Amino acid sequence: MRDLVQFDVLISCPSDIENRGFINTIKDIVYNFNTNYGFKIGVSIRILYWKDSSYPEYGDTPQDIINRQIVDNADAVIAVFGNVFGTATSRYGSGTEEEIEKMISSGKQIFLYFQNKSTETNNLILEEVQKVRDFKKKYGKKGLYTEFKSKPQFKQLLLEHLISYFTNNPLVDARDKGWPHIVTKYEIQFCYTDSSEILVKKILTIRSLINDYSCMIDRFGWKGKSVIKNIENAILLKSFQENLTYTACILQFGHPLSRGEEYTIEIEYSLDNSENIDPRYVSCAVNIPIELIVFKIETNLSQKIAKAVLQNFSATASRIPMENKVLNCDGPIDVTIQRPIQGNRYVLSWEFNI
Repeated sequence: MRDLVQFDVLISCPSDIENRGFINTIKDIVYNFNTNYGFKIGVSIRILYWKDSSYPEYGDTPQDIINRQIVDNADAVIAVFGNVFGTATSRYGSGTEEEIEKMISSGKQIFLYFQNKSTETNNLILEEVQKVRDFKKKYGKKGLYTEFKSKPQFKQLLLEHLISYFTNNPLVDARDKGWPHIVTKYEIQFCYTDSSEILVKKILTIRSLINDYSCMIDRFGWKGKSVIKNIENAILLKSFQENLTYTACILQFGHPLSRGEEYTIEIEYSLDNSENIDPRYVSCAVNIPIELIVFKIETNLSQKIAKAVLQNFSATASRIPMENKVLNCDGPIDVTIQRPIQGNRYVLSWEFNI
């Protein structure tokens, strides 16, 4: 029997959506997902809803209690707006807005939906509708949302989105294998200087999946000499030579991480190119769960990059690229790879004008 990885998903919506029966609709969709799809991909979704998942507590505002009891522990949120924005909290225009903002700040998944529905003409409803529109406009500048007209359409869309998100999700693989953390963003900046030195900066944003995890391993190096110049938000515990080219370093976080916390480490390396052995490529093998890879190439030299190619090598056929993508070289190279495939290797190579 296959072990299932459990994800806690929060339901967040104002009163008009609740009154139209959407809470039970979402629960039915999640039940459908768990029964017909979740088992096949090793995922089980547990619903968190304040009326079902919270318990009586005194000494704080209702929203702060809900945040502490369920919102902070959620892995994702399904949020739905209709004509009403909701009751304001001490910090935001509504409880749903606050819960969405907390999920944004934690780097968690947000399934956000707006129902296109005709509104009543009284001033109170129109004021609420305008608040919903304003929030939709603000959110749309940095995120994606979905609009729907009817409940059947919503049911179809949400089920499709759940299947799409949890299929080949790095978090699923991470939890299934017992990884303590996932890298939500792995950015490598490769910068030529006017000297023989090449600076490489790695910026790793990590989300902890358990409490008190405090170490990670990174690798660096090439055929020439390479040294660590600077580390931010971490302490170098140990470094050792893995082979003739690469060195591994064990880094301790600045403080023990709590479950769900996101943490960013910056590591700057210096590569010695005095012998002109520049390989002109940067790569990332997805040996740990990674949600996003970013490659950036900058040069201060008089030479300009003439050609740049992004290649994707399969774990089963590492010498034959699955993909060759020629990039625009009008300016600095900036490449983003969404949801890289576990086990594959992504290589960005470039050539200078002669």
